[in-house]
Amino acid sequence: MKLLLDNYSDYTSSQSLYLNEGFKRFGHESNMFNVASDSIYDMCDILIPDVLIMSAKRMNHDAIQYLQQADIKLLINVDGLNEANISELIAFTKGNNVSIKFLFTSNTKLPNSIGGINIVKVYNAADTNNIEDLDCNYNVDKAIFIDNDEQDIGYTTSFHVLSCNEDLKDKVDIFLPCVAMRSLFTKYNEIIFKNMQDINQMFLNALCSGTKTYYDNKDDSIKNSLDKMFKQEFDLNYQSDEKITNFKDISSLVQEKHSGDNRAKTILSQLQGA
Repeated sequence: MKLLLDNYSDYTSSQSLYLNEGFKRFGHESNMFNVASDSIYDMCDILIPDVLIMSAKRMNHDAIQYLQQADIKLLINVDGLNEANISELIAFTKGNNVSIKFLFTSNTKLPNSIGGINIVKVYNAADTNNIEDLDCNYNVDKAIFIDNDEQDIGYTTSFHVLSCNEDLKDKVDIFLPCVAMRSLFTKYNEIIFKNMQDINQMFLNALCSGTKTYYDNKDDSIKNSLDKMFKQEFDLNYQSDEKITNFKDISSLVQEKHSGDNRAKTILSQLQGA
């Protein structure tokens, strides 16, 4: 099978990159392009893909025009869209005679289909591809990872505040895109995700590193999502007296079950003839 992916990865997620590597490891021909700068006509004429994967946020006029006359299976990532947004997307594509094979998202709260189009649930994953050590050597007790502007960050030992959120780059000690941030996790004794709202790629990469990794939330509602995802119970609440301290088992679990290859396998399983 030939797959072509738009590189919709950003500072917080490298999904398109790790899916591309996963497809290749499963024996498929997979390539990437940038729909914002590359001609979709040229790329598809040269590579003749069977499957095109794009993000809803990056669909443009040229892509719609090409898909109106192309015999190709279209998969669309709809992360960041709510149910109403997705209904509008489906209505727009149908109105332009563009067929969608299925949509996929990490948001498990969305229904399994909207407007007759299946929505495949694809969890975020740890990106374990090509992790390179950054040219810096240090050890600090804690890394406090934030996704939003946190006013109350206080811990008794030394710590750095980290983020992949571009809006916070001037408000944290270290701002890096997710593909680079992974390299820093082993330089800390503990990694604490402050007020984590969902199971994001950085949390999984931190667990994968083997470093003690916790969430520190105002409530413990994220635990249900973690238990469902891992199919095991691990106490990762930083405030809990029962929190785990040995991360060997959960690190192995993430590497074996929650890497980019696992997510590529999920998508391939939904495609006929995969």
